[in-house]
Amino acid sequence: MDIRLDSLKTSVTGGVAGLTLALGVAAGTAGAADFPEAGSTITIVIPNSPGGSTDTTARLFADALSKALPNEPNVVVQNRTGGNGMIALNDVMRADPDGYTLGILEATTVVLPPVLEGRDYDPLEIEWIAQINNPLYLAVASKASGLTSIDQMAGTGETFVQASTGGRLDGSTLGARMTGMAMGFGVNPIPHDGASEALLAVIRGDVDWMQGTFPTIYAQIDDVVPLFTYTSERIPNLPDVPSVAELGHADLLKLNGLQLVLGTTPGTPDEVMAVLNAASEAAFMDESFREGMVEANQNAEWLDASETRELIQAKIDLFGAARDELLKE
Repeated sequence: MDIRLDSLKTSVTGGVAGLTLALGVAAGTAGAADFPEAGSTITIVIPNSPGGSTDTTARLFADALSKALPNEPNVVVQNRTGGNGMIALNDVMRADPDGYTLGILEATTVVLPPVLEGRDYDPLEIEWIAQINNPLYLAVASKASGLTSIDQMAGTGETFVQASTGGRLDGSTLGARMTGMAMGFGVNPIPHDGASEALLAVIRGDVDWMQGTFPTIYAQIDDVVPLFTYTSERIPNLPDVPSVAELGHADLLKLNGLQLVLGTTPGTPDEVMAVLNAASEAAFMDESFREGMVEANQNAEWLDASETRELIQAKIDLFGAARDELLKE
């Protein structure tokens, strides 16, 4: 099967006019901020090991950003794994607020620790720049479960065993539980060591269902039963599979998924942020970046700084409203 996503919609705020404006802003403010200096290095910190959606996105974006910034600085990617994403996040939040340390982070992973674990930081304090990737997410069932559509789960109040890719407070677990809460069924999450192991458990029939990224699941879509996609509309690759919005749960679009958001250290000066914002939009529009994302089966999707803050706030609100229920054993 062809799993290229070039037929899927990519959202670019501003289009060609926006790109022209962005490049003009970058050129106009670079002198005032003296940022970035010629010969300097900008580091993009990510919480994942090499390979996978985040690493692929970061490396493609780093190349494009280097070309889009004044003085074409060296832009490098640093993999800072561990701590369920907290090591990378701390690197970004504690860096000098000068624009030379950026982070490409998973939006849900940033939000969960303060909302559910009481970690002492505010996700909205991060200087958000953009969302650059919103990997398509879908839910599938095991053939052995006998499930053929979400109708057999929704509204039943029954509990279905889910292949989770993390612990009790992991994003994949909580997203599935909140999906069940919204649709009217229970979820019993069983942790697995990564998405590939979770998918294998579904294929074997060890669990009833899972949710995960399109590239991970679609390669073996014939071995599972698609239930729904976390999209606003049906996708061309799965025209017979309903979207979560079509099922009446559009709020879940901002809850589930691995939205990759770009940000930098709290307190970074406005003039530096103006350069980063403009150059990031130009990098997103870069032909090499967009072609690379298509080749990697990634769903490049742009949200500007304001829209990215709204996404973070929406996740805070959604998880916060369900906090007591989610923390129940």
